[in-house]
Amino acid sequence: MTPFQKLLSATALLMCSVSTWAQPMPDFPFITVTGEAEIEVAPDTVTVNFQVMEFNKSSELAMDTVAERGTEVVALAKEHGLSHDQIESYAIDKQVRRNRENMNGNMEIIGYEVTQRFTLEIDGLDTYEKLMNDLMRMDNTTGLNASFDISNRDEVMTSLVAKAGADARARANNLAAALDAKIKSVYAITEDAGFDNFMARFGVSAEKFGAMSMAADRGQSFDLFAPETITLSKRINVIFKVTP
Repeated sequence: MTPFQKLLSATALLMCSVSTWAQPMPDFPFITVTGEAEIEVAPDTVTVNFQVMEFNKSSELAMDTVAERGTEVVALAKEHGLSHDQIESYAIDKQVRRNRENMNGNMEIIGYEVTQRFTLEIDGLDTYEKLMNDLMRMDNTTGLNASFDISNRDEVMTSLVAKAGADARARANNLAAALDAKIKSVYAITEDAGFDNFMARFGVSAEKFGAMSMAADRGQSFDLFAPETITLSKRINVIFKVTP
């Protein structure tokens, strides 16, 4: 049996094994490959998420404190050059806190927890560092988290897709050559987080595999300090038709 005949036999076995899961797989000889590309870039934009929170036995005092601090947050952001569009605030949330030690009795109210979430879109790492320092010194701010990215993300990701495509074709050519076959044409392409989920897109039941996230594609996150570089990556999965 020639290497290509072995490939056909393996393909037939694969088709039989998945035919009961979902839609049938392609009925022609094919190979599947994953192409990858990544790049290290210096971030120039930051998204900061945090909360203003106050706990007080008095609901009114808790609400007043959060409202006052929220006004200070907006003023501080504008002092650092942020526009109205770069400042996003959410409705104030109030939770009643009760004494739960005596579960069988009347759980008296011990206070009220009031929070308001904010998201700041910051251009430039210098602005980020100065604004973050001020936010951390401000009373009632909590849960500060920064996610770093680049302003020309679309342009960079387009380039990465092209490089991932070239990588996929090179892998396919090498694999086919090892089996005395040749790449004929592209049958299907998908962006995905992994080969398992990729197969689900082309006929294998999605219930057979768990979804995965691509954290690198969204930009790296840090609690406080700005990184010198972040890694952006792209992965594509391709089904190639092959011929003897």
